[in-house]
Amino acid sequence: MNWQEIEEQNKETLDIAQQYAVLYKKEKEKFPYRINVIQELHDDENAHSRILIKLLKYSDSGNFPWLCSFIDRMNKFCNGSFQFEISKPIINTEVYTGNGRIDALIMEEQKYAIIVENKIWDATDQAKQIDRYIMFIHKECNITLDKIFVIYLTKDGSKHISKDSMSDENKENLGNRFIPMSFRFDILPWIEDDILPKCTVKEKCMETAIYQYIDYLKGEFGLL
Repeated sequence: MNWQEIEEQNKETLDIAQQYAVLYKKEKEKFPYRINVIQELHDDENAHSRILIKLLKYSDSGNFPWLCSFIDRMNKFCNGSFQFEISKPIINTEVYTGNGRIDALIMEEQKYAIIVENKIWDATDQAKQIDRYIMFIHKECNITLDKIFVIYLTKDGSKHISKDSMSDENKENLGNRFIPMSFRFDILPWIEDDILPKCTVKEKCMETAIYQYIDYLKGEFGLL
């Protein structure tokens, strides 16, 4: 069968595809011109860690409402079995451990530590990565193992932590303190439902940044 015969045989399908292409272009032209600063700056995993930490650092009269709401959501994965007393949290990105960097870390000395491993772009797990982070927090930050939490933060929940990164022993010891979360099903709803409604109008730069990030994430997940 030659190309002409194949084209004739599939003429109806090709006609429908052509009509769809014309309709798609026509409808797309009706959309408002769109620009997203985050998208245009070609973000990487570190950029998403910085944005997340910037939001968590927000304080109002010594309180950390967005950190508290984030911990509330996180604690749902733990069946609400942990109580956090937030007073003077240390919240940082790219925490150097001597053998790697923790993407994001929320902690209060001798109280608790939340390690965030950001895998939004499905980066390969490094050998003993989480094991090393847990040991660093335990030894260098003086936090008992039962107060250490690990959030494995992926794009949409489809990526799972490998045994190379965290041993079965550590995973068993963590139990429900190992928390798989995703930008698609956890971070986006948290920002949209908990943060944006509580962002006052006077903080225009913050409000604009939040809108941009919501728009960016929705674009990534095909939700616009």
